[in-house]
Amino acid sequence: MTRLSWKRVSIILLIITCSVSTVLIYTIVNNRAQQEQYFLDHIQLSLIELQGIIASQKEHNWDSPRLVIQQLDKIRNTIVYGNSSRSFSILSNDEKKLLMGIYFHLERLPNDTLYELASWTSDNTRTALEVEKALINANFKLNTGIENSWKPFMQRCEKLNEELFKMNETLLRK
Repeated sequence: MTRLSWKRVSIILLIITCSVSTVLIYTIVNNRAQQEQYFLDHIQLSLIELQGIIASQKEHNWDSPRLVIQQLDKIRNTIVYGNSSRSFSILSNDEKKLLMGIYFHLERLPNDTLYELASWTSDNTRTALEVEKALINANFKLNTGIENSWKPFMQRCEKLNEELFKMNETLLRK
């Protein structure tokens, strides 16, 4: 090959390498954004809905506590799936621990099993009211804007985890 041919081949290879790199970087960034959006949509929104459901049940004298149980199951299942799925690589170990902390705090309330529907007691009502306070203090409440970025969402989760921890300490003393 002539000297000119080598230059052309080199330029073509450089263009191909740059194109492939650009596509890979775009795919990685886009994948991260989609993973973040999953948590924003499925956990953040569900926590806000939980606060609204508890408030509604409080107003209606707890006539349908199954709604609270179903919402809690939805949140807990999403947290477990997001933590255990290999599809989600964006969570750091600290973020995984944080979300699992929220999960374990919410375990104080009833959850359905495969063969049995959970029952609701007056203790569950008191705990649900405390959870509602924690959600409000962490800014997971109706009529509040939904965060569309990761860092503020995780800060709210940290605050919620702290509030739920305080709630559990208070409830254990009673």
